[in-house]
Amino acid sequence: MRCAPALQIAILDDDEVLREQVLLPKLTDFGFDVAGLATTFDLHRHLKKRQPDMLVLNVELPDGSGFELAKRLRRERPQMGLIMLTGQPECADEVRALISGADACVSKPIRMALLAATLHSVARRLRSSEAYAAPESRWHLRSDGWCLASPAGRSIGLTRSERRLVQRLVSSEGSVVSRTKLVEELTDDIFDYDMHRLDSIVHRLRRKVMRACAVELPLSSVRGEGYCWTA
Repeated sequence: MRCAPALQIAILDDDEVLREQVLLPKLTDFGFDVAGLATTFDLHRHLKKRQPDMLVLNVELPDGSGFELAKRLRRERPQMGLIMLTGQPECADEVRALISGADACVSKPIRMALLAATLHSVARRLRSSEAYAAPESRWHLRSDGWCLASPAGRSIGLTRSERRLVQRLVSSEGSVVSRTKLVEELTDDIFDYDMHRLDSIVHRLRRKVMRACAVELPLSSVRGEGYCWTA
């Protein structure tokens, strides 16, 4: 019997002692694959390299608001679980966290068993939701269009440009879409658009999919013509 891979968790909290001496080692003991981050800048760099299953973030950050970050991540990465941490004894932060898009909010001082149980609970809900919403065995966009799903059920969050590009390609599955038609999806001024930007978007998307799913994106380049979605 094969063991399921450890859930990948990113911890965003600028309290170095709490992060490095408590959260990381304790959650590792609970069987999670954990990465510690101190700033939103660190998080953005981390997300370019890895796609964590869940993010645990403090409501107060040195370079931004945890609530605003939660809102943005919920839009951009709907498949990622969000658990917020608050040091306030009142329930105001907890309510605001949920309104901002968090799946749960845990108060400090943190009870590690409760945090671990919360992470597992959120993971079960996310996996159950994905299994229900996407029983397909092929590449497809999830219902909100912001997430590309592989045949294995792995989800990849899309940027605005990637979303527009993939939607156009998927809708023309099996047919070559010209570079001009694709650029029309990305800008209102096609004559002032550098075609190399289109190739860069495709290149980044291919790399993102390979990192997240370890399989190639079903997108073929037709020299001198454009691109073709082959899923």
